[in-house]
Amino acid sequence: MPKPFEDILPLEGNYWCEVVRYLPIHSALTLRFTHESSFQEFFYVEFVEVKYHAGPIAWTNANFHIASTEECADILQHIAGFTKFSTVELKNRVINVNHGYKLYISGSEPIAVKIIATGAHIFSPDEYAF
Repeated sequence: MPKPFEDILPLEGNYWCEVVRYLPIHSALTLRFTHESSFQEFFYVEFVEVKYHAGPIAWTNANFHIASTEECADILQHIAGFTKFSTVELKNRVINVNHGYKLYISGSEPIAVKIIATGAHIFSPDEYAF
């Protein structure tokens, strides 16, 4: 059974990460994480209701964390469908701790990976079906 990605965040360590599937029509983005010390050990994370993704399609040191609601609101304000909301409305109605959009970040500028989604779940290779 998949578990929430938030359960293991902040994720630190030497992971190789790559985008293995992106389905815009379903708003789903799947990443594969492989530990650099043992290329046999890996897992998948599927982000759901993805509204934003920026960054490379493969990178090392995938040290993910969830950013502040302010950072998430700053990006959402420039995305179609969210421009009608003020920053306060975005933080109160669209983004919140338990439900709503979250900004997941790996790395740092200028090459940070940023994903805005409503959630993410971890799958083992046996659990994940392409």
